[in-house]
Amino acid sequence: MEENTKLDIEDKAEAPLDLDQRTKILIFITFCLCLVSAAIAGLALTFFTQVITIAPGVVAILFLLVALVFTHKNLNSYESNPQLQHKNGVLGAIAVASVAILVTYMFAISWPRLLNNEDASFVILNTISSEGTDIIVRHPSADSFTVEINNETGTVFTTASTLIDASSDFTGKSFVRGLEPSTLYTYQVVLNTSSILSRPKSLKGSFSTVPVAGDLSSTFTFASSSCSQKSRLLGAVPMTGFSKAKTLQPDFMFHLGDLVYVDTPWGWGGDGYGFGNKQELYESFLRDVYRDEHAQALMSSTPMYFAFDDHEILNNWIEGKSHPYDVAIGSWEQYNTMIENSIYSEYYYNFTVGPASFFVMDVRSYKVEQQIIGAVQMARLKQWLIAENSTVTWKFLLSSLPFSLNKEGVDAWGCCTAERNEILDFLTANNIKNVIIVSGDQHKAEIYKISEDLYEASISAINAFGRHYKAGEGPDGLERSALKYETHIGFFEVSNSTVTITAFSGGLSFLGSLIGSIFLPVGVVGIALVLVIDPRRAKVLQAATALFVVLAIMGSWLLLTGGQLVGEGRDRFEKSFDFVINAA
Repeated sequence: MEENTKLDIEDKAEAPLDLDQRTKILIFITFCLCLVSAAIAGLALTFFTQVITIAPGVVAILFLLVALVFTHKNLNSYESNPQLQHKNGVLGAIAVASVAILVTYMFAISWPRLLNNEDASFVILNTISSEGTDIIVRHPSADSFTVEINNETGTVFTTASTLIDASSDFTGKSFVRGLEPSTLYTYQVVLNTSSILSRPKSLKGSFSTVPVAGDLSSTFTFASSSCSQKSRLLGAVPMTGFSKAKTLQPDFMFHLGDLVYVDTPWGWGGDGYGFGNKQELYESFLRDVYRDEHAQALMSSTPMYFAFDDHEILNNWIEGKSHPYDVAIGSWEQYNTMIENSIYSEYYYNFTVGPASFFVMDVRSYKVEQQIIGAVQMARLKQWLIAENSTVTWKFLLSSLPFSLNKEGVDAWGCCTAERNEILDFLTANNIKNVIIVSGDQHKAEIYKISEDLYEASISAINAFGRHYKAGEGPDGLERSALKYETHIGFFEVSNSTVTITAFSGGLSFLGSLIGSIFLPVGVVGIALVLVIDPRRAKVLQAATALFVVLAIMGSWLLLTGGQLVGEGRDRFEKSFDFVINAA
């Protein structure tokens, strides 16, 4: 008798649950909504960076958890077998835990890294001229440092000692001068730590000085990009774009803003903007980029020129120097010498190399409604254009924001047509030719024909996805375009007669990563849902289990490789197009 009772219980436990039609429909709808929510969450949390734009993902995750609990309770309310009830309880807990792990991974994987990089050490070459460069060193265990400068014959000289301490985040700036033009040098940073000299391999490198300003017979190269999003919500990202830039071997390189993305959810601050007053957190974001092995490979051997844009402060920043601009840009300034090299003592500056002169605009410090650079910077820009027009052939205007009207909205020059037209009218009125605008921000590579004699090369990002703007929409003529990858770098070859602009693209495919960001969370959540419902209830659920496992695996693969073959994804780097501009 006891044995028969045991068999009856086992039979009931294995029997499919008989649910009424209304409940089946309700569960099916909830199931579909969960998968849609997972897809939205995956997209939002992988590609969007600002608090506002990730809100759908956060809401979707919360809905997902509620839906899982609802589905589990709904099933258990119709469950008559205590053993199966217990089993479903365990499976439901596993399902909710799976989603919780996914959310934790998305949100928290980079946070410990950001909070634990105080020991970072790095070296940055900052600016270059015919007679020297600036060398920035961070090392938290050193008291001071000197730099040995060497050429092919031996040591040229050793710089004076530079003190470093906590007040400057253990960062010092050494200004190297007195070198020969167009010459290759190597350097070695010598750290002094309690009278013990050490020579870490990571703090050495090489550079070449550039031709003398105004030498019309000389040639040189430079690279440009922007936007390096180290910490995305779906994990930390190897910044291979910097290593790719190094392979081009430019004489120097511009990074035109969005070096860091402090306005991600980790940037929620007490003031509601970025990190509020928490300067140490701004510094941690910057250190996290500078210490990256790929960034170091480039910055320790290629002199860098920096500009800042909105993501160093807050997306689409139009509040000028209002707080927290002071904290954010104060931290940014600590790791470069842009303001020390500006004759204006501002974050806009100019310099000349051979037959070309450069004016790097500050498009954030004075950006408010209907204004980008302000009256003072505009006047100095005009003075520079007049002065350089008679001494060099090429005039490069560098802007973090796109000048072309093909990008609309507040975060482009199209928002402030009065200033934009003032520049264009001034060029025409003073017959200033051979002007090339170089910009970033758009996460794609394009050449625009602004007017008959004016071109813009808008090439970015060095390491980021995000919003991609459509090509060719707008009044400015589109000459060349490349949209596909996470890395776009402009390479400029300059002589007195021509400028050849080559766009190199590579890294992960945007489309492949986009699909992967949907497949991975849908697969994981789908598996969790099937476990909650119990695949024995219907054959279709058994098939769904296999499908969701495949989706999760494919999603992981697509995110890692961008839909390309394993081993080629992040390593891919090739010429997208080139464009030649002849001097007028």
